[in-house]
Amino acid sequence: MLQSQLTKGNNGLIKKKYITFGIEADSLRTAKPKLERIETDILNNFKTLGVRTEPLSG
Repeated sequence: MLQSQLTKGNNGLIKKKYITFGIEADSLRTAKPKLERIETDILNNFKTLGVRTEPLSG
């Protein structure tokens, strides 16, 4: 049964991938706007590819 579902492409699995990025900065104050711009650029690039994205912060 599993093999037939795999051949049909109907395996019901959801694949999640994560991207992390960082920069060097003198302070959090200077880093935050740069990181926000990078995040926006990455999200927009994936959007043009038709990829659903969701930012996580921590």
